[in-house]
Amino acid sequence: KRSAGWQTSAVGMGTKFYEDWEEVDTNPDGNYGFCLTDSETEAKEDSSGWVMVAASIYSCSSCGNHLGAATDIVSRKFRGKFGPAVLIDKVLNVSYGEQIDRQLATGRHTIRTLYCGTCKNELGWTYDYAFEPDQMYKIGKFILEENQCKVVSS
Repeated sequence: KRSAGWQTSAVGMGTKFYEDWEEVDTNPDGNYGFCLTDSETEAKEDSSGWVMVAASIYSCSSCGNHLGAATDIVSRKFRGKFGPAVLIDKVLNVSYGEQIDRQLATGRHTIRTLYCGTCKNELGWTYDYAFEPDQMYKIGKFILEENQCKVVSS
């Protein structure tokens, strides 16, 4: 029994480590998985990557790949380029694009596009840096676009 594990290596960017994450086996596509040992949400690894065990799960609308637990949503008051979006604390089974600086509605940020680790569907982005002090809370969090995801019950 493992506690929830998520976070994959960035495409061409190396692996992003957090103090409370422990590295686990490499997935078949070469992305690393991580295990957050104090989380209340469980995840298990199968042949396609990490599978979550939670009441409500965000999954990729194209392939059904598990992405994150609804319990990890920080805010539902976001908009992405495809429409409504959620700010979520943790994700799994994803890959990242290159870092870019972008002017968003709330100010300038350094972000990376977030892709499904299985089908490469564009899902949203992650915040690497915020130039405005009141936006720093977003660093290390993720935007999941609701039109690119679906909510399923496990």
